[in-house]
Amino acid sequence: MLSANAKMKVLETATFHDIEHYLALKVRLNNESQEYALSSTLTLEFLQQLHSVQDKAMLQKLEKELQLTALSVQDNKDSLLLQVKTLRSEKILRSYLLLSISTLCEQLQIESPL
Repeated sequence: MLSANAKMKVLETATFHDIEHYLALKVRLNNESQEYALSSTLTLEFLQQLHSVQDKAMLQKLEKELQLTALSVQDNKDSLLLQVKTLRSEKILRSYLLLSISTLCEQLQIESPL
């Protein structure tokens, strides 16, 4: 039978920090009464911090696009085009989050070199 120490795995520092970021986000969202949209700046800032997210340039482009969309929403909140742009951005962000979680899960499945 394996002891508790023998079952522990060695994680890369980047993987550990990403898990910490997810836990901090969970605590923050649980403690705040405000509801955030998936396309909020909170999500973008969170994704920028993750090591498991490789394509940061796409996130910056998406952030600029969301800022332009937010300015346009003030002018015309009922625009179907703006709603479609927001849904597209949310799908992209959801994909980033899922890929990040998938990457972290893969890292957790790696056997310990010890």
